[in-house]
Amino acid sequence: VRSVAAYGVIAPILVRPIAAEAMLYEVVDGSWRHAAAVALSLPEVPCVVRFLDDDAVAEVRRVVTGASPARVRSCEGRLGR
Repeated sequence: VRSVAAYGVIAPILVRPIAAEAMLYEVVDGSWRHAAAVALSLPEVPCVVRFLDDDAVAEVRRVVTGASPARVRSCEGRLGR
C-alpha cells in the first residue's frame, strides 16, 4: 500500500467484463494493486480490459504465477472450482 500511496498504480491491472451493462469487471491480474488502490480510495486505477473466457483466465493466471498446469488444477480443486 505504501508504494501505491507514494507513486500511484504504475502498471495497469488486467480485467474482464462480467456484466457489461452494469460496468462490472473481474480482476484477472493485479489484485494486490487493485486492493491497495481500494484501500487508499483512489478514484481511478489504470486497467486493460480483455474479453477472456474462463480457460484464457486460467492460462493468464498460470503464466503470471509461473505455476504448472497441474498445480493450478490442484489449487482450483481445493477451492471447489
